[in-house]
Amino acid sequence: MMNPKEPNYGQSPPAPPAYPSYGSTQQIAPSYNQTPPAAVNPYDFIVNPQGSSHKSSLSGRSQTKKLLLITVVIASIILVVGMVVVMLLPKGTSSTNLVGIAQQQQEIVRIAALCERQAATEDTKGFCYTTELSISTSLSQLTEYINDTGADLDLKQMNLKQDPATDKTLDAAKATSTFDAALHKVLTAELETYLSDVQDIYKSTNNQKLRELLRQSFDSGKVLYDQAKTLQSR
Repeated sequence: MMNPKEPNYGQSPPAPPAYPSYGSTQQIAPSYNQTPPAAVNPYDFIVNPQGSSHKSSLSGRSQTKKLLLITVVIASIILVVGMVVVMLLPKGTSSTNLVGIAQQQQEIVRIAALCERQAATEDTKGFCYTTELSISTSLSQLTEYINDTGADLDLKQMNLKQDPATDKTLDAAKATSTFDAALHKVLTAELETYLSDVQDIYKSTNNQKLRELLRQSFDSGKVLYDQAKTLQSR
């Protein structure tokens, strides 16, 4: 009941405020038939390992390539080292070549001993004696080395380079009183060939023991060669 004192007394009551219509429920209420977007699961790599397996496959291929590359590099290093080692290993020297040097030494000693008794001058006799002694020492050392390698040397084999033409030359020179000059020429030629052969074998081997032996033989032979050249020039 309205109070007659109210200012709106006798007037119709105001219309109620408008409220939203609830007749269309589907427009307002959320739809539960739609699937909400899947939330990102930080543990998805455990629950769903498909993605990580793809990465593992790529990683596995990468590791395989690395192992293959490492294997190739190691094999290359081994090959190079092997080649270097082979190059540095002592080269073998044929015993036949060494026997040839010994035969040359034996022939020089024979000529020197022969001429020591037949030379006309003391200078020539002294040179022949020095040559015989020096080359005999080198021959003894080389023979010992050859025997240590298992090769046997006999006297017949050692005399294979004895040259009958040398004896004829010296005999003819003695008859014409030119023995000493002929001797100097013969020994100069013999020593020159000998030194050349010694040098060739020295260059062909890395065996330190043999190289030292050949070096000593060459040095002593070079001294004799220079003396022979000096006597020949007189």
